[in-house]
Amino acid sequence: MAFGQPAWLPLFGPIAAIIGYSFFWVFLDFRGKGHNRFLISTAWFFAVQLVQLSWLTSIKYQGFYILVVYLLISLFMAVQFALLTKFLFSRNLARIGTALAVASLGTLVEWSRLYILCGFSFNFSGMALACYVPSMQFASVFGIFGLSFLVWFTNALAFRAFKGHMQLSGVALWCGVAIFPYFFGFLSSSLDQSIKDTSSPIRVLLVQPALTPSEKIPLHRFAPDFISPYVQWKQIFTFAIPYQEMGIDLLVLPESVVVFGVDSYIYSFAHVEQIMKHLGVDGSKYFPSFEPPFAESRDDSWVVSNSFWVQTLANFTSAEIIAGFDQTDKILQQHYNAAFHFAPFSKTFCRYEKQILLPLAEMLPWKFLKYFTSSYGITEFFTAGKEAKLLGSKWKAGVSICIEETFPEVMRAARNKGAELFVNVTNDGWYPGSNLPIQHFSHSRIRAVENGIPLVRACNTGLTAMVDSRGNLICSMKPESWSSPATKGVIYKKIYLHKIRTLYSLWGDAALIALCLVFLAWALGLRDEGSIF
Repeated sequence: MAFGQPAWLPLFGPIAAIIGYSFFWVFLDFRGKGHNRFLISTAWFFAVQLVQLSWLTSIKYQGFYILVVYLLISLFMAVQFALLTKFLFSRNLARIGTALAVASLGTLVEWSRLYILCGFSFNFSGMALACYVPSMQFASVFGIFGLSFLVWFTNALAFRAFKGHMQLSGVALWCGVAIFPYFFGFLSSSLDQSIKDTSSPIRVLLVQPALTPSEKIPLHRFAPDFISPYVQWKQIFTFAIPYQEMGIDLLVLPESVVVFGVDSYIYSFAHVEQIMKHLGVDGSKYFPSFEPPFAESRDDSWVVSNSFWVQTLANFTSAEIIAGFDQTDKILQQHYNAAFHFAPFSKTFCRYEKQILLPLAEMLPWKFLKYFTSSYGITEFFTAGKEAKLLGSKWKAGVSICIEETFPEVMRAARNKGAELFVNVTNDGWYPGSNLPIQHFSHSRIRAVENGIPLVRACNTGLTAMVDSRGNLICSMKPESWSSPATKGVIYKKIYLHKIRTLYSLWGDAALIALCLVFLAWALGLRDEGSIF
């Protein structure tokens, strides 16, 4: 169960989905009694989570407090599993209704953990079915929680069979449910291939700078690591220049791509002009107008902002650009972690504000914690965005920033507003030497399946990638991991805006949650006598 996820050992995924929990329950049936079952279940699932959440042990930038968070979240999820196990052993296992009740309760617990209890979006049991493209296709009907329901239901049926209810019909039901997601995936993919694709491709350039947080930001404890933002921008232009003549429709830069706000005037224009000449770029043709938010005059010289660099890049490449920056709204006096859209030779740009903010790092749950965060240099916090927004001129992109793409309803809202593709900008570099980039990506590709539209991601240290509307990986760059640093460079590829209508984009999580409540109420209302149902 610990390793049966896409980010670990995908081969273990189908095994975990079919018999992972049930084998543990069989062991528990022989070895544990009463309160011992609760303690053993807690300890076992705690160990599972210690493996799956091991990226939280990366203390280089977070400090030792993150280990406390790591242990508390793992314990919190372990107790939830133990309560579910206790419920299982309290029911009549001969009834199929018990298996439905366990699946419903497990799914409701996972859903409530995301949207009610703590907002932690990792390690749903349904990720075991996300190891391979065919088995994840059922997410187009009921989303990631639909996959979780199947995993819980399959394992409950397996345990029912192991307990001695091995009648042919019971075994057939277990096997049928186990292979259902794979059969559904192959069938839906076959039907999709029979439909002629009339969509037009767009040429996309994704940039992966592969800079550590201390290289991007002047952190006090790592001051020698810092790389000048002039050098950072020079590298980005160096990445893009070879593709200018090939044609770029969309260029994506990661979250917080360069330090400081999008409209902070911190660059000497004379220095910027010198860099452009060194790169062979004729600034007189591509520089934007010398007016806010691109530039302002100080002491008879011009000072320019990050938006000046991006607009110059958009003008030079003739590409629409989506890039992540901070911005302080001077009118509302609010600070945002945002993604911005720049069109070639435009005098304005559009902004999408991140809706899901990370506690302590981006938002302050309680004021008394400000003393604690200030010890890490975090004294300013973001304001959460209110809604999904579409960015783009020739096409419409549903934009997400970092962990937002692991929240199904956030992405679905953009899809239902008319998004033709998802664009994610991320910076997972705060947890170096871990498999967080891969684990994050394994969640993001399910959003493409749920909503039937392609996904492109530009991530600072990975995982930068393109995914089609079925969740198939088109291409990717090597991310940072526990064994090696991220690859520095770009992905240049055509992607088709092929859309698939999905039931999940129609009804979201509501349909499955309603079914789970009905199944649970029905099972709880059954008497012990009579039918096996």
